[in-house]
Amino acid sequence: MNIRSGQTKFLQIKKSMKNKIKIIFSVLLFTILNFQCQNMKKEPVDLSQAAIKVDSCGLSYKGKQLELGTSINDWIKVLGQPDRKLMAYLEKNKGTYVWDQLGIAVDNFENGDGMVTWVYIFFLNLDSPEAKEQMLKHARGWVPQNKEYIEKERISMEKMLKSPAYSSELSQNTIKEAFNSLLKENYIYPFKVYQGAVNLNGLYGQE
Repeated sequence: MNIRSGQTKFLQIKKSMKNKIKIIFSVLLFTILNFQCQNMKKEPVDLSQAAIKVDSCGLSYKGKQLELGTSINDWIKVLGQPDRKLMAYLEKNKGTYVWDQLGIAVDNFENGDGMVTWVYIFFLNLDSPEAKEQMLKHARGWVPQNKEYIEKERISMEKMLKSPAYSSELSQNTIKEAFNSLLKENYIYPFKVYQGAVNLNGLYGQE
């Protein structure tokens, strides 16, 4: 083996290890948050039935392997089409992809190369008590509103957008952002939390 090929192999191994560590860290983080915010169930959990498993080989969903550093299309092949796409500013294909029915989201924007860099498994969402107390990291200012209030704000927004007094790009964007902050679909949190167990190679999280 020459020096160059040896270095390449080392970098590939290093990147693979970083990906595995990031998967385990992100899953552990959300599992720990779940344990802190909800009562742990004392009933025995059959980890062999867990849809999501994390071990030294990485992460798998229902027996199908998933890898960080791969295309979002690889994740879609396993998880199905995402329910929502929250694209980063001025991006068409980079941002956060959310599976509302699974309680899962992934990010392919952080590294700038379009590859998936983070996977999130949610045990909490905007319907959780913690959200109303503004304890969720990505929704600190979240205040739940009824449909009547949101519709009233929508009408008000449309009137303001048509007003010459708010014709500047900054004003238009500010008005839209204020209204969008009222809508659940503009937050990373899925409409349903993850159901079931997560096998963390002996540790587990359960909704």
